[in-house]
Amino acid sequence: MLTSHRIALDPTNKQKTLLRQHAGYARFVWNWGVSECRRALDAGESSATYPQRFRPLFNAVKGELAPWSKGLSQNAAKYALIGLGDAWGQFWSELGKSKKTGKKLKFRPPRFKKRKAAKQTFRADNGPGTVRTCGKTIRLPRIGKVRTRETCRFERPIRECTVKYDGVRWYAVVVCDVPAPEPKESGVVVGVDVGLRRLATVYDGERFEVLENPRPLKRALGELRAVNRRVARSRKIHGKSRHSSRRERMYEKRRRLYVKVSHLRMDNVHKATTAIAKRSKLVCVESLHVAAWMQNRRLSRSTADASPGRFLTLLKWKCQREGSRLVEVDRFYPSSKTCSACGEVNAELQMEERWRCPACGARHNRDDNASVNLRRQGLAADVEGMSDGRKAAVPREALTRQIIPD
Repeated sequence: MLTSHRIALDPTNKQKTLLRQHAGYARFVWNWGVSECRRALDAGESSATYPQRFRPLFNAVKGELAPWSKGLSQNAAKYALIGLGDAWGQFWSELGKSKKTGKKLKFRPPRFKKRKAAKQTFRADNGPGTVRTCGKTIRLPRIGKVRTRETCRFERPIRECTVKYDGVRWYAVVVCDVPAPEPKESGVVVGVDVGLRRLATVYDGERFEVLENPRPLKRALGELRAVNRRVARSRKIHGKSRHSSRRERMYEKRRRLYVKVSHLRMDNVHKATTAIAKRSKLVCVESLHVAAWMQNRRLSRSTADASPGRFLTLLKWKCQREGSRLVEVDRFYPSSKTCSACGEVNAELQMEERWRCPACGARHNRDDNASVNLRRQGLAADVEGMSDGRKAAVPREALTRQIIPD
């Protein structure tokens, strides 16, 4: 089983310069490949075979185009071209499917990368075993030993290593092949209802646990708006194209604010999903259509701030890592509208938090009620052998009235 570990780096000033040069080399090669492929398409050459010739073509002209790259690791260029070829292949495959089905394209063709983009990345390895860690150091080709903030949690050979820059700090993302864990035989069965006000509501059969949404973007909006106003005022007064050291400091402050928001959000999501996966042997969640939430102009910012899609992705991965089983209940199952006491479906339920069942009179919190119903539905699907990653279908009677005992 392949798993990854992101390790924060602590490079020297010389190593920071080398890291930026390798990231710039990867960006330069990517942009060259995009321009060459567009030129080939305009000339009528075969689009299916052209990406396979990226590397031979670049090696033929590398001495003229990039004589400054002799002292850099060629792995950055090699994997940039491999990734570009995969991106074009994915786009053409999706384009062929859209022509047959008439559906909207999910992927766009590869575009040029900006030199001043805050995020930079490149592949540093040259196959398994070419990047090694020793305590709080990692050895990267052409860069040398770089200090890290922590040790690698895997004591196995590194298969891949990608170096990333998020605008503030450098990271090394290492991928290792670890043995798959044994399925858990002990633990609780939980139902997880994911939302926006609450990040998640977890019910284990006895009690409810509320995982709060810290809303880091909402808290930082005031400071972000103030910085953006100062940037806009500077661009209007002094001109957009004129360099300004003061404006660069404001850009740096804005980048740090966005990175801080991202780190706070991901820290909360990681801690919540890890706690759920470690204590549970079966996790029952609802498969959500998060893209539809993002299309709602009243919910898009709150959805991005809560990151429910990332929450579900990490929960699936960590359940696999911990040996827990996971059942996805169909998104059309009325988990919030079904009374957990008697099974009556309240089809007229609006978006309020609490509601009273018209059949039995029980009062419910919307999220608590949904977590109970998801747990019951997931248990029923697990009995039928659906806990291997497939989605649990909703029985026809579940749309009207269904009572499943604990």
